[in-house]
Amino acid sequence: MAKASASGIKAGRAYVELGVDDRFTKALRAAQARLQAFGNAVRNIGLGLTAVAAAASAPFVASVKLFSDFGDAIDKASVRTGLSAEAVSELGFAAEQSGTDLKSLEKGLRVMQRTVVQAAEGSDAAQEAIADLGLSVERLRALSPDEQFAAIADRIAAIADPAERATAAMRIFGRAGASLIPLLAEGASGIATLRQQARDFGISVSGKDAKAAAVLNDTLNLLGLAAKAASFQIGAALAP
Repeated sequence: MAKASASGIKAGRAYVELGVDDRFTKALRAAQARLQAFGNAVRNIGLGLTAVAAAASAPFVASVKLFSDFGDAIDKASVRTGLSAEAVSELGFAAEQSGTDLKSLEKGLRVMQRTVVQAAEGSDAAQEAIADLGLSVERLRALSPDEQFAAIADRIAAIADPAERATAAMRIFGRAGASLIPLLAEGASGIATLRQQARDFGISVSGKDAKAAAVLNDTLNLLGLAAKAASFQIGAALAP
């Protein structure tokens, strides 16, 4: 009986500690501010979540998760490459339509930018790789990263020999160049057409939406960690 009583006391203490634990409540308060904006947006578009049945809410929850994951990936790729979120999402769509993916595209873009910078700094190998395409470092430096990509793609698409085309792509884009060849083969006009398709189908992601998705994704991760911390505290109190 004494053991049961002691366990009951400890379980009760865990409940009290859970309510006042600074780490847990601070995490929830931090998440609350971020979730409030998202909740307001949901309310503004007329979604009464409290009235939605469980069967109907499941697709909504899945959509929220998809939004947060996809938008967060676009936002982070935008930060890493210096491209706008719109450009990243549109070129990502173009890459997938050509048989590759956003990850390979990002790797290639980062190597491309490094190649252009190295050429501007006097690297013979980088300058030669660009000059062999009939481009100048000065011209490329005056363009945005997505414009650089289109200009280089146009020259690589004009190379008839597949082996030479692959070599040229890898000199500019590194190892990712091989997987980007189908996209590069579209040339500037083909890439522009694919980007327009992304806009037409609503696949282009604005910078504002990408940032909102990144915040939501961080908030969901924070809540998940807070829930794990709460479970740990309850388990620690009940374990004896």
